[in-house]
Amino acid sequence: MTPRDILSSSSPESSLLYRWLGVAGIELTAHGQVILVDPYLTRIPFWRQWLGKVQSNRSLVNQTIPRADHILVTHAHYDHMLDVPDLASATRAVIYGSPNTCQLSRLSGLPSEQVCQVQDGQSLVLGSFTVKVFPALHRKLPFFTPGPLPRRLQPPFSARQYRFDLCFSFLISVGGLELLVNAGSPPHLLPPADVLLVHPFYPEATYRQLFEQVQPRLVIPTHWDDLWRPLSQPPRPSFQPPRWAFPPLRRVDLASFQRTLQRFDPDVRLFLPQRLKEYDLVGLLAGRIFE
Repeated sequence: MTPRDILSSSSPESSLLYRWLGVAGIELTAHGQVILVDPYLTRIPFWRQWLGKVQSNRSLVNQTIPRADHILVTHAHYDHMLDVPDLASATRAVIYGSPNTCQLSRLSGLPSEQVCQVQDGQSLVLGSFTVKVFPALHRKLPFFTPGPLPRRLQPPFSARQYRFDLCFSFLISVGGLELLVNAGSPPHLLPPADVLLVHPFYPEATYRQLFEQVQPRLVIPTHWDDLWRPLSQPPRPSFQPPRWAFPPLRRVDLASFQRTLQRFDPDVRLFLPQRLKEYDLVGLLAGRIFE
C-alpha cells in the first residue's frame, strides 16, 4: 500500500494513532501494536536533578500507558530513560537502545530477553513497524558528562547517573508511512519522511538543511515543554540552551519556529498536539484533522 492509498483510506486498519507524552515521549499505535519512544511522565522537579536519588512514578506511568510492545530510547538521560524499566516490567515490552540504556535496564531488574542493544545503521522489524537507526549528536550539557556508567552502580540512581553514551534517531515505517524521530542527527545522514519530529531550538541553518533533506509534509515539535513542570499542570515552553546574548536565557518560541519552517517550505504543516491526546496521523496528513 502506498502513502497515496493510505491517505485515501479511512479504514481502522490504515490508521496510525499518535500521542505526545510530553518532553520527547511519543506513543504510536497501528494494527493493535504499540511502540513508544522516550516515554517520560514522572517529571522530577528541577532540584532533584542535583540531590538524592530519583524513581519512576509507577502508578502514574502504568495508568497513563497501560500497553506497550516495544520501547525505543534515543539516549540514556533520565528525561528519556527514568520511566522505561518500570514501564517495560509492567507491559512486558522490549527496550531498544544504547549500551548504557541496556545496562541501566538490566540493573533495574529487567531480564535479558526484554533488553536489546542497537547500533546506527541497523534495521529492526518490530511487528507491523520497521525501524531504522541513525547516529545522532547530543548537545553539551553542564554537569551531565557523557561516557560509560559508574562502576558498582545500583538502583535507585541519581539523575546524573543516567549518563548517555550513544544517541540515536529513528525512522519508523508502518503501512507505507514514514515518521522520523530526529534526536540530533546530521541532516545529510537522514532519509525523506512524511512526518518529522524535531526539537524547535536548533540554528536556522540546521533547519534549512534538515528540511531540504527530509522534505516532510508534517512537522511536530518535540522536547519543547518544561520538563520539570508536573504532568498535572498545563505545558509551558522550556528554556532554550544558554547563549552569549541578552537575555542569555529565553523560552522556546513556537511561533518563531513556525515562521522559520514557512520560510523554507510554505506548504509544510506544523502540528502542535495536546499532551496525551490521541490523533490519527493519516487524517492529519490528509488534512481531515486540524487540531
